[in-house]
Amino acid sequence: MLKHPKDIYKPLIIPILLFIISTLLVTRWYDQLLSFNNPPEFKASLNFLQFTPYILFTGCLLLALRSNSRQFLFSIILALFCYYIISSQNLQKIQDQEFSSYYLNLLLIIIPLNLIFFSTKKRPITSINTIFIGIIISFEISIILFLAKFVQIVKSETFINFTYYSPNMAKVISTISKNIIGHLVPDSLFQGYYISNLGIATLIISLIFISLKYLFDFKHLYIGNKLLIIYLFSAIFLHNFQHAAMIFFSFCAFSFIILSMESSFSLAYLDDLTKLPGKKKLEKAMQNLEKNYTIAMVGVDLVKQTNNKYGYRVGDQALQKISTELREIGGGSKAYRFAGDKFTVIFPGKNATEAVQYLEKFRASLCISTFIVRNKMRKKASISDRKKQRNKNEKTIRLSVSIGVANKDKQNNVPEKVLKKADMLLYESKKAGRNRITK
Repeated sequence: MLKHPKDIYKPLIIPILLFIISTLLVTRWYDQLLSFNNPPEFKASLNFLQFTPYILFTGCLLLALRSNSRQFLFSIILALFCYYIISSQNLQKIQDQEFSSYYLNLLLIIIPLNLIFFSTKKRPITSINTIFIGIIISFEISIILFLAKFVQIVKSETFINFTYYSPNMAKVISTISKNIIGHLVPDSLFQGYYISNLGIATLIISLIFISLKYLFDFKHLYIGNKLLIIYLFSAIFLHNFQHAAMIFFSFCAFSFIILSMESSFSLAYLDDLTKLPGKKKLEKAMQNLEKNYTIAMVGVDLVKQTNNKYGYRVGDQALQKISTELREIGGGSKAYRFAGDKFTVIFPGKNATEAVQYLEKFRASLCISTFIVRNKMRKKASISDRKKQRNKNEKTIRLSVSIGVANKDKQNNVPEKVLKKADMLLYESKKAGRNRITK
């Protein structure tokens, strides 16, 4: 099920801003900072900044262990390895840029494929196959190092001597080397940027796959994996800028920390089913209410009957639909998942009469709309068959809600009392026949 647009773009705002800042810092500000007439001690101290990503990623590792997220942990390990390879002094000393491109293109191919794999797994760190996946990652890292060294050996003087003594074996090794080189040599469009066609193709496919996973299965991990791919590409693409890898991966680690904190916040304060703020967030919001305000308690009608007849999956889908509508009530309102089939809506600065105008539009719109009970075979059917199933096999449900509305007054002068009053009025609406508002 697609998420509400706010759930999609809000977690992306800070990471996108950090990426823009890091790009500007790499392309404009950092070289200018070094060009100033700074004392030698200041310029020397800047060299210690190359350890910043290691420090920040260590913090990320601790957060991953604390949250028991295996996928998050392995993504950080891959990020650390990427930074080590790109910023390695041995790599920087290599004069053969073609050889350097083998290292970097292998990263650009293997790392996104691993992140795609992690995006499909949901088990925690404590699962049995964690060690197995760790071995696989170690094996892949070894392959990257070996293949790059292998290409270098083929060009060495030692291999030339080996060719003299064993020409047939040397020919086989040379053929394998050329096949590796053919896929990892940068295309003419990206000459000087260490990027091959295969690397670009892997990059695009991985970004599309992880983006789709994010749209249909809202998780901060997917944002982090996309960021790692983008930062890796940027660090390789802009390698000519001084300390580009250090800056990009520092901001990448910082983004991971923020996403981890937001993920923990979501688990603590957001309802997993509806993605509305939960009861803890409601309690905090009520503490900040002042002056005039109205609280509405919304109860979904006939939930038990729906669950018994169609199953809990359909009941959950109905709650998701209603929660989506509650977000759009308007009037400066904020909706919360109270418990079970009950929701709370707060209208700051409005009395009960004003709030009822918005709630009535919501109630009337909901009760005239239809909720389709999807056929279990619908996913496997073609578009034309789906239309036939909708007409023949699929059933529709009329959803409705009962609402109780109360505002702050002399008798109910604190949020807790107003909430309790609204809850009592909700049950009066149900007793009076449901699908109505009582204030």
